[in-house]
Amino acid sequence: MTKKQEETIWVGLVNHLEQQDKLPVIAFTLSRNRCDQNSKSLTSVDLTTNSEKNFIRKFFDRSIQNLKKPDQLLPQVYILYSYILQLWAR
Repeated sequence: MTKKQEETIWVGLVNHLEQQDKLPVIAFTLSRNRCDQNSKSLTSVDLTTNSEKNFIRKFFDRSIQNLKKPDQLLPQVYILYSYILQLWAR
């Protein structure tokens, strides 16, 4: 299966679950690489209102500010923060 096919499946699944009012949902992925790929494939899906986006952005900004300076600069923090902004708080 190609990456584009997988993206189509994930986006279709999320859209179907949204139409059926079955969100939120948790999908388990055993591979870190696959988890990152799945996250990237959902960047076109918008599931939050503007007020929710604002709340999420503020929450993560405050959470990151509470970390020690060296921890704020960790690549994992940057990656997670960028995913959060793309997926839920754009």
